[in-house]
Amino acid sequence: MFSFTTLKEDDYTFVAVIFEDENKTQLYRKDILPDQIKHWKGLKEIIIESEFMGQYPKNYIVWPYSAAKGWTNQITGAVK
Repeated sequence: MFSFTTLKEDDYTFVAVIFEDENKTQLYRKDILPDQIKHWKGLKEIIIESEFMGQYPKNYIVWPYSAAKGWTNQITGAVK
């Protein structure tokens, strides 16, 4: 869960949502595209729900990519 206000740019090409295990090994990645990012605007909280088969992740990374600035700041947290 994170707030849209943490996304500062207006030109995101995509947002990578990455789930990792306790060793920081990537288990799953999903790229969120501009149409879905537009739906996030104005939301107080953004919750990304996923189902997992196999190993359950420990952490998540939300990593936006700006057309002008490239990779921007990561948003990280523990999977609940």
